[in-house]
Amino acid sequence: MAPGSGWSDADEGLPMVATLVGAILLARATAGTELSEKILESTHKAVTAPDGARPA
Repeated sequence: MAPGSGWSDADEGLPMVATLVGAILLARATAGTELSEKILESTHKAVTAPDGARPA
């Protein structure tokens, strides 16, 4: 763990992995629908946006 942070380097990537796995599971569960594409597109925008920026 980094001194004073309570986080290790590996812990910092866990929220991103959880977000991506969740998006894939939801997209597969809704496969063949407009919602499936919307889930993937909005997740892509969210995870590639600069820190702190919300996708439009």
